[in-house]
Amino acid sequence: MAVNGIGGKHPSSPGRVEPSLQPAEARRIGVRARRRLTRHCRRKLSKRICQHLELHAWFRQAEVIGVYQALPDEVDLALLQHYALRAGKTAVSPVALPDNVMRRVPIHSRFRRGRFGIAEPAGHARYGQQRFSSQRIDLLCVPLSAFDAHFARVGMGGGFYDRWLARRSKRHVCRVVGVAFSCQYVSAIVTAAWDMPIDSVVTEFGFNRIA
Repeated sequence: MAVNGIGGKHPSSPGRVEPSLQPAEARRIGVRARRRLTRHCRRKLSKRICQHLELHAWFRQAEVIGVYQALPDEVDLALLQHYALRAGKTAVSPVALPDNVMRRVPIHSRFRRGRFGIAEPAGHARYGQQRFSSQRIDLLCVPLSAFDAHFARVGMGGGFYDRWLARRSKRHVCRVVGVAFSCQYVSAIVTAAWDMPIDSVVTEFGFNRIA
C-alpha cells in the first residue's frame, strides 16, 4: 500500500520502479535527513506527532504504552509520555541489558544514562517483577531511522526491537507504531526474514496505516 501525504510526495509513479535500498544505506539517508532539521523544528514536529498519537483510538484504548527516550535527533515522545501518565495509563520504557536483551520497565520520575548513552528509568533493577512483555503492552512506539511506503523500516541496527517483537503473543493485540519525521521516508528498503512488521507509521502529517 502506498503512503500518500508524506511530505507531499508519492512513493512512485506509474511504470517506474523505485530502487530498493540496503538497510545500512536507508539508515544513512534517514538519519542524515533528520539531523538536517534544526532543534526548533524537531521540537515542533515532535509535539505534532505526539498530538497525533494522543488523538488516535489505539492510544485512547491502551492501558499500557511503550515509549522510548529519544536520541537528540529522534522524534521526542516526552509529551506523549506526559499524556499517558496524565490519563492514568502505565508508560514503560526500554532498558538494554548486558545480554543484548531489551526489557521494558515502568517509568517513574528519575532517569539515568544507559549502556548506549540513552536515558533509562533509574533504579530499574528494583522493578524486576514489573518487566513488561509484549503480552502486556497495548501500544508500542518504535523509533525509526528510515521507512518506506510498505512500512518496511530500519532502526539503529542493534536488532533489539526485532527480537522483542518476535516474541509477541498472538493472543494479545500489541499495536506497533513506527515513529519518524516525514523526511526519513525512502523509496524502498530491502527486508530480511527476521525483520518484524509494524502496524503503522506516524509522522508530523499523521498516521499511515497498512490496512
